[in-house]
Amino acid sequence: MKKFIPFIFIFLLPLLEGLGSEENLPKFKTLKIQVFQSYEEPSQGVNIPFKEVASRLFSLAGVTVVPEDSKNYDALLTIKVEGKALGRNYIKGGYLYTGAKMKGEVSLEVGGKLVREQVKINVEPWEISPYEATEWVDPEIYKDPGRALASYAFGYGESITEEGAEPPPEMREAGVGIKLAKICYRFFGVKPLLLALTDKDQTLSMIAGMGIASVKDPEAVLPICEMLKSRGKEDKLRPALIWLLGELGDTRAEDVLMEALKKEQNQSLKNSIIIALGQVKSRKAVEQLLSLLNDKRAPLECKQIIIESLGNIGDERAIEEIAKYLHIVEGGLRFTAIKALGKIRSPRSAEVLIPYINDKDINIAYEAKQALWKMGAEAIPVLFRELKKNKELSEGIAEIFDKGIKDIKAIPYLLSALKDEDRMLREFALTGLVSIGRPSIEPLISFLEKEKDQTALRYAASALRAITKQDFGLDPAQWRQWWDENKK
Repeated sequence: MKKFIPFIFIFLLPLLEGLGSEENLPKFKTLKIQVFQSYEEPSQGVNIPFKEVASRLFSLAGVTVVPEDSKNYDALLTIKVEGKALGRNYIKGGYLYTGAKMKGEVSLEVGGKLVREQVKINVEPWEISPYEATEWVDPEIYKDPGRALASYAFGYGESITEEGAEPPPEMREAGVGIKLAKICYRFFGVKPLLLALTDKDQTLSMIAGMGIASVKDPEAVLPICEMLKSRGKEDKLRPALIWLLGELGDTRAEDVLMEALKKEQNQSLKNSIIIALGQVKSRKAVEQLLSLLNDKRAPLECKQIIIESLGNIGDERAIEEIAKYLHIVEGGLRFTAIKALGKIRSPRSAEVLIPYINDKDINIAYEAKQALWKMGAEAIPVLFRELKKNKELSEGIAEIFDKGIKDIKAIPYLLSALKDEDRMLREFALTGLVSIGRPSIEPLISFLEKEKDQTALRYAASALRAITKQDFGLDPAQWRQWWDENKK
């Protein structure tokens, strides 16, 4: 692998200076790399180029890699991995190796310090053929067990949680590549990863990007912004740079992303920029995104992505526009709108959502209840107010409270509801205070000390009994004494 530092870094080098590492880890100038890999059939005999990739990565940190038989070196990098490719027959493509299992360890020892990263890949063969998958997949890779295994060894091993969502990079099972990037980062900071990001070797560039996304170093934001501004529209690295700015989630990237969105003609990249603007929570971009949402020419997929991003940004200006899509079934826009409104933690957003907890579509009703539950304190007074107007909402609201209120900012609303004339509201408030648990104790005791309404006091005492498993009746002095002795 030839050494290559792109021209772009001539003017980026000042930005890269001082992008530091962990101070307690010793620096080193020479590195010995040893690799132990073994694979079961049908991957037996495969030799994945871990050493070549690691050598190139650490060379960008100014480290010299010595031969395997060398006795003189500052640090020792050891890569141990075993596994196998997994396959299945597909109607389109025949037998393809779309799955993999791999485990092992990447470790670096220097100056009495040992840094370890566990390798774990666990991917079952895909349900659909790579020949039917999205355009970024090269199906030819999966014909050969060695190439397929290598693709996982340098990537993520699993990207879906139990809830069906994609977890952040640091939570994903990962192969050797990202572990190398993380170890390099711990010793030398983000600078070598930024250099590797623009390397001609696509594998090295890929693992650098995943490493930056995983460590989320804010020092990477401005250099990546500069890269994006300097890259032409056809540059193959642009999608990765846009993705990275989204993963880093830093608002300093919003101006660059907004400018890129104005100029971008490729719909796929437009969608990626919109997603990134949502991830950085760009309030500046709200008007621009609303304008795109109202564009009749925008495809349904784009509208769905815009709504998701507006929800992630959480700006109240988007509520009314998103609400228009609660009646549009096509493209799953109703579901997307419900979820987005739930992320905009605002009483107005709660008002819009409440009617849908009784929607005739049980899936929409479920999503509306989920959204209101996740909204927390902002939804509580609205739920109570609407319940007093319409008792038919009681069953849906009961389900929300049964899931458990965890937002401590809801406590004042719940305490106030203990005094309400409506018994149903008092019961819901009791349930909410109990589900919040220990943080409710001090406010409940203060409530006992100040409140005169006997019915409200009985509900407060009941909540205290349920939370503490103690019983001092309505006596605030005994409750206070017990709490002073047990609150630490």
